[in-house]
Amino acid sequence: MKKLFYLAAALAFFACEQSEELDTLGQGSISDSGLPQTIYAAMADENENDTTKTRTYIDDKKVLWNNGDEIFYATQWKVGAKYVFNGDDGTASAKFTYVSDGEYTSVHSQIPLGVFPYRENLSASHNENTQTWTVTPEYEQYQNYVPNSFDRDANIMIATGKYSTDENLYFRNTCGYLVIKLYGTNVVVNNIVLFANDKGNLMYGKKYDIEVNSNGEFTYKPNTIPFVEWQYTTELNCKDSNGQGVRIGEDKEHATEFWFALPPMTFNGGLSVRVDHSTGYRFLQTTTKDIVIERNTVQPMAAFDATESARVNKLWYRTVGDQPLEKFGKEEDNYPLTSPYFDAQIINHFRKYNEEKNLWMYCIEFDRPLTEIKKDAFKDGEVTNIQLPDGLKSIGESAFEGNELASVTLPRTVTTIEKAAFKDNEGLTEVNTSVNLTTIGDEAFYDTRFTEIDLPETLTYIGEGAFSYVPLTSITIPGAVNTIGADAFYDCDLLTSVTFQPSQTMTPLNIGYTISASDANGPFYYSPLTTINLDRELVLTDDEGNPFTPNDWAEGLFANEHYGDEDNQNQGVSVTLGEQVKTISDYMFARSNLQSITIPASVTSVGLNAFIDCDYLNTIVFEDGDTPLPVKYQYASSAYWGPFYDSPLTSITLGREIEYVKEDGTKYTAGETNDGFFTSEESVESLSVTLSDNVKTISEFMFAGRPIQQLTIPGSVTFIGNNAFDDCTTLSRVTFESGSQDLHIGFQDQSSDKGTFYDSPLTYIALDRELVYDYDNLDTWDEGIFANSYYDDEEYLEQGVSVTLGEKVKTLSSYMFNWLPIQTLTIPASVTTIGNNVFDGCSKLTSATISSSTLGSNMFKDCNNLATVTIGGTLDAINVDAFIGCSKLSTLNISGTVGSIGDEAFDGYALTSLNISGHVGTIGANAFKDNDKMTSFTVTGSVGTIGANAFEDSDALSTVSITGTVDKVCAYAFSDCDNVTTLSIRANVVEDYAYEDMDGLTSATLYGATVGNGVFYDCNDLQTVVIDGGVNSIGDDAFYNCGKLSSVTFNESTNKLIIGYQPSSTDDVGPFYQSPLATINLNREIEPSATYKEQLDAWDMGIFTNKHYEDVNLTTTVELGSNVKTIWPYMFSHVRMQNVTTPASVTSIGTGAFSYCYILTEVTVESTVDAINADVFTECSTLSTLNIPGSIGTIGAFTSLNLTSLNISGHVGTISANAFDNNDNMTSFTVTSTGSIGTIGAYAFEDCDALMVDIQGSVDKVCAYAFSDCDAITTLSIRAGEVENYAYEDMDGLISATLYGATVGSYVFYDCDNLETLVIDGGVTFIGNNAFDDCTKLSSVTFESGSQDLHIGFQDHSSDVGTFYDSPLTYISLDRELVYVYDDLDTWDEGIFASPNYNNDEFPVVTVTLGNNVKTILPWMFSGVRMEKVEIPTSVTYIGKEAFSYCYILTEVSCRNTTAPTLGENVFLNDKDKYNNNLTIKVPYVSGDEYREKWSQYKSKVWATFE
Repeated sequence: MKKLFYLAAALAFFACEQSEELDTLGQGSISDSGLPQTIYAAMADENENDTTKTRTYIDDKKVLWNNGDEIFYATQWKVGAKYVFNGDDGTASAKFTYVSDGEYTSVHSQIPLGVFPYRENLSASHNENTQTWTVTPEYEQYQNYVPNSFDRDANIMIATGKYSTDENLYFRNTCGYLVIKLYGTNVVVNNIVLFANDKGNLMYGKKYDIEVNSNGEFTYKPNTIPFVEWQYTTELNCKDSNGQGVRIGEDKEHATEFWFALPPMTFNGGLSVRVDHSTGYRFLQTTTKDIVIERNTVQPMAAFDATESARVNKLWYRTVGDQPLEKFGKEEDNYPLTSPYFDAQIINHFRKYNEEKNLWMYCIEFDRPLTEIKKDAFKDGEVTNIQLPDGLKSIGESAFEGNELASVTLPRTVTTIEKAAFKDNEGLTEVNTSVNLTTIGDEAFYDTRFTEIDLPETLTYIGEGAFSYVPLTSITIPGAVNTIGADAFYDCDLLTSVTFQPSQTMTPLNIGYTISASDANGPFYYSPLTTINLDRELVLTDDEGNPFTPNDWAEGLFANEHYGDEDNQNQGVSVTLGEQVKTISDYMFARSNLQSITIPASVTSVGLNAFIDCDYLNTIVFEDGDTPLPVKYQYASSAYWGPFYDSPLTSITLGREIEYVKEDGTKYTAGETNDGFFTSEESVESLSVTLSDNVKTISEFMFAGRPIQQLTIPGSVTFIGNNAFDDCTTLSRVTFESGSQDLHIGFQDQSSDKGTFYDSPLTYIALDRELVYDYDNLDTWDEGIFANSYYDDEEYLEQGVSVTLGEKVKTLSSYMFNWLPIQTLTIPASVTTIGNNVFDGCSKLTSATISSSTLGSNMFKDCNNLATVTIGGTLDAINVDAFIGCSKLSTLNISGTVGSIGDEAFDGYALTSLNISGHVGTIGANAFKDNDKMTSFTVTGSVGTIGANAFEDSDALSTVSITGTVDKVCAYAFSDCDNVTTLSIRANVVEDYAYEDMDGLTSATLYGATVGNGVFYDCNDLQTVVIDGGVNSIGDDAFYNCGKLSSVTFNESTNKLIIGYQPSSTDDVGPFYQSPLATINLNREIEPSATYKEQLDAWDMGIFTNKHYEDVNLTTTVELGSNVKTIWPYMFSHVRMQNVTTPASVTSIGTGAFSYCYILTEVTVESTVDAINADVFTECSTLSTLNIPGSIGTIGAFTSLNLTSLNISGHVGTISANAFDNNDNMTSFTVTSTGSIGTIGAYAFEDCDALMVDIQGSVDKVCAYAFSDCDAITTLSIRAGEVENYAYEDMDGLISATLYGATVGSYVFYDCDNLETLVIDGGVTFIGNNAFDDCTKLSSVTFESGSQDLHIGFQDHSSDVGTFYDSPLTYISLDRELVYVYDDLDTWDEGIFASPNYNNDEFPVVTVTLGNNVKTILPWMFSGVRMEKVEIPTSVTYIGKEAFSYCYILTEVSCRNTTAPTLGENVFLNDKDKYNNNLTIKVPYVSGDEYREKWSQYKSKVWATFE
C-alpha cells in the first residue's frame, strides 16, 4: 500500500515553510458577524521524515486550491460559516474570504475548525472538557472521474487552528483512496460501480463521527445512524459534460487509473467492480481477498482487461429450432424464479438479438452474478450456441451433455468442469478454456470433435476418459496437473504431440493406463505420437490410481500400436526430456519409433526394456550428472541383452556413470558380446562416442563389436572391464585423458588371451593416465595392452602409429606397444616403471625421447631404424642391453637425468653425437673410447663424472662444447682427441693428464676446484688459456711444453689459486717457462705451491717468467685485477711488458718482482704497500714514470734508475732521504689535490736540475735541503705542515713562491736570488732567521690573514738587519700580527721591513697595505720604506718607536680609529725635514682633539677630516 506523504493525491503544500508563511500574513479585518473577514488555508505536513518539506506528491500528480473552493468554518461562537477562495487555480496557500454567517452557538472552543468541501447541513459539535470537535461528514456515493486523481468534492478534509483566534487552517485528509486500473481494446467506460461483497461494508453516507483534537489528529467512531442496503455501493461517473466516457489504455502498461475517495474501512471478503461500457455492456471483476482502506493512503488494485462484453448476470443460448427451454421460465411467469440449475434467481428469460454473436438468442437474466451451472442444466437440450456469463465458476455434471454445441468459450472465472459436462457434443470443434480452470471431470469432453485445447496453468486434475474419442492432434499438460485418470486419451488416434510442462512444486504426475478389452495398455497406446516433450516425473497408475508396473511392451508409458506404421516409422518420434524427469520406467519407450533421445541428469533410473525394439534409435545422450544412473538390461525370451541391443546407434554421448543392473537392481556383469551395455545386433557404418568427466566405468563388453572409429576416455574413468573393445575392428584412435586415479584396464579373454585393443588397428594413441593392466600372466607380445593383430599388414605399417604419453603415465607394462609401427616416441618423466620388451620390434621407430626413470630390459630391441634417442627424464642407467639391435643409432641427447652410462655402453654403435643438456651421473670408463665416428660431445647441463679414458683417442671428435658443469674429469678422459680445437669443460675436479696430448687444441678454458698434474701436458698447439675463478689448485707440469701458449687469463676470484711449477732434476722453473706469453690477465691471488714457495730465489722461478725474454718481437700486456694481493718475488721477472699497474688490492710487492723487465717504461702503483725499494725494478733501465695513486709507506732510493716523472695522487708516507737526488733526468714531480705525503726526506730531490714541481696535495713535512739546488723550478707552492731549514735554498730559477707550514725553519729561501714574489700563508706561525737572506730580487711580499701571531726572525750576519733587508720590496701587504723574534732591536735597519733604499730617489714608491688583523706597528717596522702614504687600520692600538722613521717621501697618514693609538718616540722621524712640513695626518672629525692631545708631537699635522 502506498503511503501518502502529506495529504492525498498529491495535494501540493508547503510544510514548515508554509506554516511560517501563513503566520506572517497576520489577521484580516473582522466581518459584521464578528468572524474574520479572511482566513488562510494550507495543507498540513504529515510526513516528518520528508526532507524536502515543500510539497505532497502521489506519484507525479498535484492538487492545489482552485477558484471557487468553499470551506465550512466553525469557531467559539459560530458554527457553519462559509468562506470562499477567489483566486487562481493551483494555489498552494490560499486566502479565503467570508461569505455567509453560520449558526450562533456558545461552544467555548479554544480552536477554530475548518472542513472542505462546504456542506450546509454538516454536523459539528464541540466538547469543552476535551477541547475537541466532533464532525459527522457525509461521504459521497456518486463521485466524478478526474484524470489520474480523485473527485475533489468527494475528498473530505478537516483542519483546526492553533488557538481560538487563529485564522490559519492546516487541512488534513479524512479519506483513503482505492485505485482501479483498466485496459482493453477499443473500450470506452461510462460508469464504474463498486460492490462490497459483504453488504455490511458501507462506502458512503454518514459512516463516522470524527473527533478532532487541537493538533488536528483524527479519531474515527462508527456512526449509529441507520443505513440502507444500497450504501454498500459507490459509483464513479466517467462521462464528461458532453456525455463522452473515458477511453482506456489498450494494454497493461498503459492502463487507465480510476480513483475513489473512500472512508477508512475494510472490505471483508473483497469487492466486485462493474464496468459499464459505452456500448451498454457490463463487465464484472470480483476479488474475494480482504481490502483495507486507510486514511491518507492509496490502495491500488491489479490492472485487469475490461475488453470483453459485460456478462455480469446474463446467460445466452440458442437451440436447434430457436426455441426457448421453458424450464428456465416463460414470459408470463412471475419473476424472480428460483431454479435448481443455477445458484442465482432468474429475473428474466427472453429472446434478444446478441450483437456479439450476431444472431437472435435467448437470454437468461439473473438477480446477481451467476457462479454455478448445476447438474443436467442444459442436458439434451439441442443447444447449438452458448454464451456464459463472467463470474461463472462451476459447470456441473452433464450440464451440456448431448447437445449440438460447435464451440464453447469458458469465462475466465470458471474453475471446475464436472463429469460429462460436455460429453457427446459431437459437433464441438472448439473449446476456449478458462484461465482459472482447475478441474476437468471424468468424460468431461468424451466424444467431442475439437483437435486442440489450451489447458490453463491452474489445471490440477484431468478425470478418467476426459478426452476419450477426441480427435486431438496435440496437447500440453500444465505443470499443476497432478492426476490424469485412466483412459484419459483412449482412442485419441490422431494425437501426435504431447507436452508435459514442469511442476512448480516438483511433484510427480499420476497418469492412468488405457484399459482395452483384453489387457491394460499405455496411456497413449492408440496415439501415433511423433513428438513427446516431457518435463515431469510420471507415475503410471491403474484404474484405481495405484502405481502400475508394466509387464509387456504395450503397457509402456509411451508405447503405441502404431510403431509398425510406415508413416510413423518415416516420421519418427522426437522425445525431449526435462529436468523434472527422474524415472524412465519399464517399457517406457518400447517399440517407439524415436530416433534420438537425451536423458537429463535428473533421471535416477532407467527401467527394464525401456528401449526394447527401438529399431530406429540412432542417437542417445546421457546429460552430465554427478550421480550414477542405474540402467536395467533387456530381458526377452529367457535371454539377456544390452539395453540398446535393438537400436542402430550411431552417436552416443555419455555424461554420467552408468550402473548396469539386473531386474532386482543388483549389479550385472556382461558375459558375452550380446549383453554389453552398448552392443547391438544392428549394423551401422560408424559409431561416435563421447564420454564426459562423470563416467568412471567402462563395463565388460560395453562397446564390443561396435564400429567406433575414435574414442576419448576421460580422466574420470577408473575401470575398463574385460572385452570392453572386443571386435572393435574400426577403432583407430584412442585418447586417455589425464586423471588423478589409476585406470584399471582389462584384456580380451575369448578364445585366447589378447591385449585390450588386439582387434583394433590403432593409428593414434594418446595416453595421459596410469594404466593398471589387470592381467597376471603377461608373457607374449600379443598380450600387450596396445599390441594388435595388424603387425604384418603392409597398409597398416605404412600408415604408422602416433603415440603420445602424458605426465600421468607411471608404468609402461611389458609388451605394451610391441610391433606397433610407431615412428617417433616421447616417454615422459612421470614413467618410473618399464617392463620388458615394451617397444620390441617397433621397426618404424626413428626417434625416441625418454624421460622415464628406467629402461626396461630389451626395451628397444630390434628397433633397427632408431637413429636418435633423447633422454629427458630421470633415468637410473643406460645399460648395454637397452638398445640391442639398434644398428642405426647415431645421436644420443640427454636432457634429463641419467644415473650412469655404463662402461663400454655404446661399444659397437655408430653413435656420432652425444648431447647432454640435463644431467648424467657417470659416463663410464671407456664408454666412447676409440669411437672413430663420434664428432660431437655437447654438455649444456651437467655430468657427475667423465670416466677414465671415456673419450680417449676419439679421433673424429671435433666439437666438445661443455657449457654446463662437470663434477669430475678423470685421467686421460680426452687424451689424444686430436681434432678438438676448443675446450671448455666446467668441471669441479680435473684429474692428471685429463686433456694431455690434444694436438689440435688451440684454445681452452680451464675449470675445476682441483686440477691435477699435466692437465695440458704436451698440448703443443695451445695458444689461449682462460683459468676460471673457481680453480683453486693446478698441479705441476700443467702447461709443460705448451710452446705456443701466448695468452693466459685468470678470471676474477676472491679465492687463492695454488699453482705448481715445472720440476726438473736439474732446475725447477715457473709454470709458464716454455710459453711465449703476450697477454697476462690476472684478477685473483695466485701463490706458488708449497714445494716452491720457499725457493723463490732466482729469476726463472717467477710465476710468469719465461725463456722468451730476449725475443724482440714479443711484447707482453699485463693486466692485474682488484683481487690480486701479492706480487711474489720475481713474479714478472724478464716479462717483456712496457707498463704495469699494481691494483689497490696489492699489499706486498716482492723482491725482483719486475726485475729485468727491459722494456718497462711506466709503473702505476694503486696498491697499499709498506715500501717500494729499488730492487723491485732491478735493471729496469727504461723505466721513466712512476705513478702512485695508491698508498706507499716508503719510497726508497731510486737513484740507480733514470726516472723522469713521479706522480702521486694517493699517499706516500715517506720519500726517503736522497731518494731522487742528483737525478738529471727527472723533469716532473706531481702531487695532485687527492694526493698526500707524510715526509719529503732530506735532500730527496736535491740537485734535480730539470725537475718541475706541482704539489696540490698536502705534505706533512719538507725536510732540510729537500729541493735544494732544483734550479728549473720557477713556481713553488707546497702545502706543508712543517718546512725545515734550507728546504728550498739556492733554487736559482725560483721566481714565485707561496710559503706554507706552521713552522718554517731558517734559511728556507736562502740565496733564491731570482725570487720576486712571495705569499706567506695565514697558517704560518713561525719563520726562522735568514729565511729571505740574499733574496735580492724579492719585490712583493703578502702576509695573508691569520688568526694567530706570526713570529718572524731577522738576519744575523756580521751585523744584524731586518728580515727583508736584502729585498727591494715595492709591495707589502700585511694582514696579521707580527711578533719580531729579536731581543736587541735598537736601530732603524733592524726593522722587519727596513730598507737600505730610503735615500735612493730612483727607487720605486712602495705600496703598503695594512689589514684589520694588524694591532701593533712594531718599532722601526717600516723604517726607510719609500712610501708616500699609508692608512693605519682601526685595529691598530700601538705604533712603536720610529715605526715610520726615514720615510722621506711619506706625506699622508690616515688613521680612522676614533680612539687615538698610542705612539712611541719619533714615530715619523725625518732627519731631512725637522718639522715634517709635508706630512698630513688625517683622523676622524670627532677625535681631532684627542689625537692632538695624545699625538702632541705632531698636533699641527693632525687634520680632523673623516666623518
